Order: sequence, then structure tokens, then C-alpha cells
Amino acid sequence: MIKGVIFDMDGVLINSEVYYFDAFIKMLEDDGKKVDIDNFKTIVGKSHEDSIAMLAEYYDGDFNESAFFEKFDRIYRGKDFNFKDLLFPYVAPLLEKLKSEGYKIALASSSLRDSIFRAIQESNIESYFEAISSGEDFEKSKPHPEIYLNTAKKLGLEPSECVAIEDSFYGIKSAKVAGMKVIARKDEDFDINQEAADFIVKDLITTPTILDIINKNKNGFEYKIYNYGSKLYLKNLFLRNEALKKVTNLNIFNIKLTDEKDDVHFGIFNKDEIVSSVTISEKEKNSIAQIKSVVVNEKYRNNGIGTSIMNSSEMLCKSLGYKKIYLKANESRLRFFKKLGYNFTSEGYILPLTNTIHFDMCKNI
Repeated sequence: MIKGVIFDMDGVLINSEVYYFDAFIKMLEDDGKKVDIDNFKTIVGKSHEDSIAMLAEYYDGDFNESAFFEKFDRIYRGKDFNFKDLLFPYVAPLLEKLKSEGYKIALASSSLRDSIFRAIQESNIESYFEAISSGEDFEKSKPHPEIYLNTAKKLGLEPSECVAIEDSFYGIKSAKVAGMKVIARKDEDFDINQEAADFIVKDLITTPTILDIINKNKNGFEYKIYNYGSKLYLKNLFLRNEALKKVTNLNIFNIKLTDEKDDVHFGIFNKDEIVSSVTISEKEKNSIAQIKSVVVNEKYRNNGIGTSIMNSSEMLCKSLGYKKIYLKANESRLRFFKKLGYNFTSEGYILPLTNTIHFDMCKNI
């Protein structure tokens, strides 16, 4: 049972990583340094000490740390700067929702303590945190698990009773080694490898729903949201391809699926084996979601898995603000979807390429 939520700060609560990244590059270039942008992206998620070491490499042993950061604070964190301007819009309502549902909330950031407190005080979110840990508090920073283990202890919880909210490779690894499930805010700026996270989401407002899905899980399997193109996505494709071959001669690997890049890919796993998968896209902005694919591994059918993943998918869609779910149902699955409350919105028709009869169906959620 998940009882606590531990947040990273930069890139999760505060949109500071892009701000700092651009500022550091500007300062380096002003000093005549040539910056390899792709290489410099690796600074994201590093500890303060490791970030300093990376910056120092550009100065060939002549790096004046105090002068550099004095200039940085003067230009980029001076009197006209306020962390509240960098607060992600979802943060305040998310923290309030978690608090109202009885979760213990903590903060575990590699940033310096002074920076942490300035950020959460200017953003008016300090009161939500029952425990706050800084990278300064420990000898080893992320990806070492110490910061997460210690923060869970401050909350009076076991690591297995906590979920970490992260975005960086090191942060995700730190929490996973500590024994926690991880929800990652999907990176779209720095090419961060987030595959180790259990749930990768664009909008962290879905966090309470994901916690609900975890806590209601009675089958012992792992529920995950994963990225397009990842190893888990590939497993999803193999599962979908097996299902497709039973009703048509199509091979999913011969179909262009780049339009799935922005979709939500949700699956159930038994260790390394995929049990079921659902692909969710947006049909009408902020209104209707479309379930493009739902498949259950034959080995696990007739055990309520299809109902479980559909119920969880509906919860996710609702948390994202959708009012309806639309899908195209193969005639062999009509009874299943009708039982779940989906209604016909079309007569039967031959779906192009498949030569199989489908029906459009919809459900208010």
C-alpha cells in the first residue's frame, strides 16, 4: 500500500532545469567557450558538485566557482527573479489533492538546501512537505539511494510504501535502488533515459489516479506507463502483432506507427512478460480520448485482466480531463465492451486493410 509521495524538485515541481541549462550555456558562451549542446544535456539531474565539475571542464583548470555563481545569481536569480514564475501549473492542485487523500508528502532534491527553501517558499508550497532532504545532507548523492531511504525514514514509512516523483536518469535510479516505484514526468527537452521508471507521464496531475491503480492492484502484476520506442513498447508491439495475425494477414511491424509517439502506452506485466496493453490517444482535445488498441495475452485471458486494464485506462482518461472514450470494436469483442458500458455509435463496417467487421463505440466517463 502506497502511503507516501516523495518529490524531486528541479524539473518536477519547478521548471528550473531548462532555465538553468539556458543560463549556463549563455554564460559559457559569453566567456568564449564552445558548448556541445548534446553533451551538455548530461548536466541535468547531476548533483551540485558534479555540475560544478562539469562546468569547470570548460575552463581548463582556471574555473573560479565563486565568481561564476556570483554572476549567475546576480543575472539569473537576482531581485527580479521569483521561483513562483517557474512553478509548473499542476503543482499546487496536485499537492492539495494528495494532502486531502491522506498521503504523506516529502521532498528529496540534489539541490543545495538554501536553493530548495527559497524555491518552495517563493512558490508557497513549503507547508505541504512533512520532510525535506537536500543533497547536502548526504555523502553520496543520486543515483545512490541514501537520500530516498533517509526521506522515507523521516516519513515513518518503508521504501515500498513510497512512490518517488522524478525526471532524471540518476533520480529514477536512486529511487528504484531504494525499493520505490517511480512516476517520471516525461522528458521532452534533454533526451533523458527514463525507461527504469514505472510510469512515464506528460502530466503529473494523473499521480493520484496512478496511486489509486497501484493500491487497488490485487492480481500481483506490475502496471506501467511507458514511452513510444522503448523496450516495453516493443513488447507491446509483439503482443499486438500476435493478436492481429489471428484476424488478418497484416504485420504490425510493416505499419507506420509514428503517430503513436504522443499516445499513452499502458501495460500490465508479469516480471518480464507482457500480460496486457492499451494504447490511448486524443480524439478531440480535452474532450474525447480514443482507445486505439487493447490486447490481452492469450495465456492470461478469462482472469479479469481485460476488465482490469480497461477500468484503469478509464481512470487515467478521466484524470486527464476527458469526458468520453471512443473505440473501434471488432465484432468478436462486442459483448466484452457492452458489458463495460460502451454503446454503439455506428453500424458495422469493414475496417480498411483488416477485412474485419468493426463497430464504433463510445462511453461517458
